[in-house]
Amino acid sequence: MMAKEDGHPPFRCAAPTHRGFSRRSLPGAGNFRAWVFWHLRLACAVLVTAWLAPRAALATNLVMLFDKKCPRCAQCAYYTASKRKPGAATLTLFARQNDSFFAIERWSATYGSREGSKQCWRDFRTPEGLYYTQYVNERHREHPQYGFVSVVLDYPNLEDRTEPNRSACGEDCVHLGAAIAIHGGFSGPTNGCIRLLDSDMRSKIHYRSALRLADLVRTAPQERLPVISVPVAAAGCQPEIGQPVSNGCAAILRQLLDASERPLRAVVTRGLASAADYTAAERAQLVRAAPVAVAPTRPEADQLSPVSAQLLARQGRLAPVPIAAAWATSEAPVCGPSRDQPCRASSLIDGNPNTAWCENVDGVGEGESVLLELKEPRKVARVDLRNGSWQGGRFSVDWVRNGRVTELDVVTDGFPELCRRLEADPSEWSCASSSSSGPTKYIRLRIHRAVRGELSDHTCISDVTVLAEPEGESP
Repeated sequence: MMAKEDGHPPFRCAAPTHRGFSRRSLPGAGNFRAWVFWHLRLACAVLVTAWLAPRAALATNLVMLFDKKCPRCAQCAYYTASKRKPGAATLTLFARQNDSFFAIERWSATYGSREGSKQCWRDFRTPEGLYYTQYVNERHREHPQYGFVSVVLDYPNLEDRTEPNRSACGEDCVHLGAAIAIHGGFSGPTNGCIRLLDSDMRSKIHYRSALRLADLVRTAPQERLPVISVPVAAAGCQPEIGQPVSNGCAAILRQLLDASERPLRAVVTRGLASAADYTAAERAQLVRAAPVAVAPTRPEADQLSPVSAQLLARQGRLAPVPIAAAWATSEAPVCGPSRDQPCRASSLIDGNPNTAWCENVDGVGEGESVLLELKEPRKVARVDLRNGSWQGGRFSVDWVRNGRVTELDVVTDGFPELCRRLEADPSEWSCASSSSSGPTKYIRLRIHRAVRGELSDHTCISDVTVLAEPEGESP
């Protein structure tokens, strides 16, 4: 070991702590060598932290593999023209134990209505490659699009952002899209998300599988789990529940997950498609071995965490609150189905999605607001809104023509809450209210940020619904 010089320890690549700070080790104390050593240690600590950050995010033994199971599907084709078998796609949850991966849960699934990997907003395709879960979104209402919860992925990743502006299907990519998630809902294809299907439907929509997945994601550090999405995975990567993948598939998974940088999409899809199948010796061992017990990471079929159970019960209790009146700080002069009526604030509460409120100031209307008066004071739990001008339906010509909100302040009793997490569908929002205040009679919706439409900078909202717990109940 190096001898100490000038009373200072030898250089080590370790983060300086508060205990290590002293008048002798800080710059300006008359000791230039101490100043140099202190900064070298700090720079080294930053580099080590940055190098370890991706590995720290993988401090979990759970991995998800989404297999579209459509090797012969023509790229860019819609599902009606492709060779996709409805409900054949699967999302498999694996537990990593030593060098192998054991299947502990599998759900049937469906995905975007077009084949291929996502490249553009509204191309209706589901991303392929390696992604990570970001958070569990509990702000959904029970409607056909999502179900109760969604697990949001980190699309677009760095590779997605560096791709050409023209997609493989010939589209000009003005925007890459965002908020790709795993959720429930009706059985049909999605706009690009992954939809889990329940094995036994207990309502008009699928939701229990998504709730189960959300429970497992919540157990991961920072709700971050790797999700591998491929058009087809080799047979060795699809074992029975409780059994390991083949040695060839395990080697590919280790290579992808342990890489210092996120592997490219082509490497992921090629690797999983060409993974070696079970050898004769492996198959013989599978026959002799009993399925591995993975009960600690796999809840029982009907068991939900207290968080999901409370969410499910609470969502079922929420009811719309009657709104007596609405006022706006500005109103655009032209709106409505016939384009001959003003875009009044009262359009938000008339129950007609073909009418809308649009602000009328220079720019996209940031800071403009609508004040809603409830018929009676209530403790608000959530505010749902149809974002943009819905004349002709969501994503219609009028919706694209006009601007829409990207961040919204929900103000109750003077307490603002910022709602900015885009749903998988940007035309419908759910903004939860976690204010600790009691019942309120007035709610202000203030545009925090907005995006301009293709032909107009008027920002519009078509419909607002305020939901609250039944009277006499608390959340």
